[in-house]
Amino acid sequence: MRRSGIRSERAKVANVAPGKSPREPGVPESGDSMLPYLRSGALSQTRGFRLLPHTADIRVEVRGKNLAGLYAAGVEALFSLMVDRRSVRAAAARSFTVSGNDPEERLFLLLREALLLFSLDGFLVRTARATIKNTDVEMKVSGEPFDPSRHAASREIKAVTAHGMTVRRVPGGCVARFIVDV
Repeated sequence: MRRSGIRSERAKVANVAPGKSPREPGVPESGDSMLPYLRSGALSQTRGFRLLPHTADIRVEVRGKNLAGLYAAGVEALFSLMVDRRSVRAAAARSFTVSGNDPEERLFLLLREALLLFSLDGFLVRTARATIKNTDVEMKVSGEPFDPSRHAASREIKAVTAHGMTVRRVPGGCVARFIVDV
């Protein structure tokens, strides 16, 4: 028995022909502006990340002067996708430590733990700082609990995907790419 894929099922539910992507009002097509203030592919110097085109979900590129800075930028980018971080006060601090065999595994574990801060505790991150010791990375974040009267949620991030995650050294620092499931 041949089963249709999830995309085909979503297309049927949305009354869209198979092979076409359903487009909700206000949701940009691939290549359109992903956020009003940040075009897809445009590097935001102040935020240190850019959105990249991807067939599904959101692909993010982050940069740091070193691995610790890269890891912190990844956590901040994750929360920037959920809420305007400028509205988040640095009222409380949290920390967590992960251990991994390589930079990609450590980044994945850090992003997963950071997402759990929000999913389980409703905690939003304003700033992040990482320290590395051998294969351990300690992440210290500041922020506050989500308050719907002050924090306008941009989108829900369901998960961070390990598939396609890359971390590499480049002149002037490090760059990573990862995909989040929205």
